[in-house]
Amino acid sequence: MKFFYRFIEFVFIISLTFLFFLGCSQPAPESTLEPASQPAPESTLEPASQVVFEYWAAFNSYDTEAALSYYEESYREQEREGVGEEIELVKRYSRTLTLEEVSEPVAISEGKVEVRTKLSTPIGPKYLEYHLIDVDGEWKICKESGYEPTDQP
Repeated sequence: MKFFYRFIEFVFIISLTFLFFLGCSQPAPESTLEPASQPAPESTLEPASQVVFEYWAAFNSYDTEAALSYYEESYREQEREGVGEEIELVKRYSRTLTLEEVSEPVAISEGKVEVRTKLSTPIGPKYLEYHLIDVDGEWKICKESGYEPTDQP
């Protein structure tokens, strides 16, 4: 019986690895929504970062619709199935994934912010970069992709 549980855990880890690395290894296409015409003031960058953490709180509560509500509309429709599958997999094994910010949010263009994070998973860390755009005064995730950190400790 102990072998069976180890086997199940092994299958879970391989499946989770496959989903996260396959899903995040290919860059997502940019959103078709145009960013706001005003550059993001420094005081508005922290709320953009907070959106990413709220997204992961919804993800960890296994609420697909709540998690998707943090995505920009066209990106939400594009990613709906993948996010739902990832949440179901994590829910099936009653896991919680932990997120931490790697660096301060950066304004990369007018109305667009980049947030870099480290996601702790059962198989090790995954580095994720989020692009958010200002949609009617609210920050929305328009791109999520993996990246290789250049300054690992």
